[in-house]
Amino acid sequence: MCAAQATAALVALLAAGAGLSVVDPIAALLVAALAVTESVELWRGEGNDCCAPVGFGDPVGDDCYDSGCACC
Repeated sequence: MCAAQATAALVALLAAGAGLSVVDPIAALLVAALAVTESVELWRGEGNDCCAPVGFGDPVGDDCYDSGCACC
């Protein structure tokens, strides 16, 4: 999410400098849609259990470390 937000902000800033002010709200809507999608996946348990918040998913054993998850 952080990378998507930073990318959207950079693209919107460059577009605003070029006189395309409509890009900023479009970028914001795309980031919001991505956030909703990831939230729904996490709510349904379809997300990455390794990086799930406490109480939503519990990594079993050392699978988390074997999969290369950076959240562990």
